[in-house]
Amino acid sequence: PERDTLRRLIGPFLLRRLKSQVLDELPPRTEIVVTVEPGAEEAALLAAVRRQAVERLAQGGVAEESKRF
Repeated sequence: PERDTLRRLIGPFLLRRLKSQVLDELPPRTEIVVTVEPGAEEAALLAAVRRQAVERLAQGGVAEESKRF
């Protein structure tokens, strides 16, 4: 109900077009690479995850999460 009301209210202000319709109007793609070092807590978490993955691989096991794919 609220979603329908919102759609009705903003509908006149939205212009939906496909990428193929506006591709000529778009500027060239800009890519900016920003390297960010993890903080101490993030680094510790990453190290723990990496260590667990290495242990699983060394045991020849497959992570439960990856079995669903």
